[in-house]
Amino acid sequence: MKNVQDIYLLSPMQQGLLFHALSDSANGAYVERVSWLLSGNVDVDAYRDAWEHTIKSHPILSTSFHFEGLDEPVQVVQRRVKLPWQQDDWRHLSTAEQEQRFDKLLREERKKVFKLNSAPLMRFNLLQLQPNLYRFLWSYHHLLLDGWSISLVFRHVLEAYERLRRSQLPQPGAIRPYRDYIRWLQQQDAQAAENFWRQTLRGFSVPTKLGVERSTSGPTAPGERYRKLHRVLSVETTTALQSLARQQRLTLSPMIHAAWALLLSRYSGDREVLFGSVVAGRPAALKGAETMVGLFINTLPVRVKVSGEEHLLDWLKQLQSQQVELQQYEYSSLRQVQRWSEVRNGQPLFDSVVVVRNLPIDESLRAAGGAHAGSSGAAGRDRGVELRRVERGGEPGGALAAGAWRGSG
Repeated sequence: MKNVQDIYLLSPMQQGLLFHALSDSANGAYVERVSWLLSGNVDVDAYRDAWEHTIKSHPILSTSFHFEGLDEPVQVVQRRVKLPWQQDDWRHLSTAEQEQRFDKLLREERKKVFKLNSAPLMRFNLLQLQPNLYRFLWSYHHLLLDGWSISLVFRHVLEAYERLRRSQLPQPGAIRPYRDYIRWLQQQDAQAAENFWRQTLRGFSVPTKLGVERSTSGPTAPGERYRKLHRVLSVETTTALQSLARQQRLTLSPMIHAAWALLLSRYSGDREVLFGSVVAGRPAALKGAETMVGLFINTLPVRVKVSGEEHLLDWLKQLQSQQVELQQYEYSSLRQVQRWSEVRNGQPLFDSVVVVRNLPIDESLRAAGGAHAGSSGAAGRDRGVELRRVERGGEPGGALAAGAWRGSG
């Protein structure tokens, strides 16, 4: 117990992820992998020390999860953790061989599972490709972080690196720990949340079906149960949507929700549909929530009436108002919301989830002053490190920021 800094309960999203991670531990669906290239005069020791400092600064990065023999699972923050750092020299390999070796490393990483009761739930691989070029792979469990937090971690690592390579101590700054968010959750009005969700879901007793039959016959190999279909909107369509949103004082989120609601209505034949939505979960009432590192996202139901009689813009504004109202109860546990609904036990509350995310990766990196995503200018090289490419596996319950991420897992 000497190495234990803190012990506290899990957030609703952590509870759900822990349940699914334990139910499907061999698949590794909730292990994220982020990879990028570092070029220039890289100080490897300073870079590793920057990660050490960042992990010490954010308790969630030194957290493990314990559940055996407990009425409720808890997360335990360690005072000190050993950095699982692997460094290899691949300069003797050709570019093609390096790519093959990296693909093999990714496959091996997918097979590795984390012991959830042993911190840190992260692994690091630094691979030297050329005299002034490195590839870095960071693997971590989704129980720790959401997409927004990744940009914060990037920024803190680069800020620490800049100071360390100049032989200066990193500035700790005012960092609110994830525990403050858990404490805030415990202070919320559970009765108000229950009243809101019972009213919102009243009269809805059957999940909205996609109308597409799924085959459930025969065993499915791990990692092959899902398929991805990637589509990118044209520049013209994206510009037109953004222009409409600005003119009507809308965000893109209700427009995307409206499109999915129309699709569900057409496929199911229902005039009223229900689907899940991933919310940021960073409450405005919690000061500094936007700078806290941890898992804040949540998945909650969205109920939409598709009458076909309302004017489109009026309907979109109504959907946006619903989203604003829902933000007051983003802290709600989906498990509890399910219980408060009229959908009978054993049935899912919804069969589809819509994710609208805006992850400020480029902005955070540029603001750090230590790297430039996609830049090859002299300023980045002079600072000693240049982030040239970011790759990332898909986040369960999350989405990737266009132009900032490319899938690697």
